[in-house]
Amino acid sequence: MSHPSELKSVDEIIDALGGVAGVQAMTGQKYNTVWNWKWRGKVPPEFHLIVSQALAGKGLSAPAKLFGQHEVMS
Repeated sequence: MSHPSELKSVDEIIDALGGVAGVQAMTGQKYNTVWNWKWRGKVPPEFHLIVSQALAGKGLSAPAKLFGQHEVMS
């Protein structure tokens, strides 16, 4: 069973989902808002589910820390 490739930055997330315009369309946010996510290096936590699902559809994932959340330790 293969594991999703994990992206390491918000830049990689946004690029994988069609750039700023693609993520803007997916989330309903303004272009400048999504661009600021790249600049800040964090996607707001309220978009974790929609972005993670879109990434999973492409066989990708991203760590929770890129959404301002803590990783679950096992």
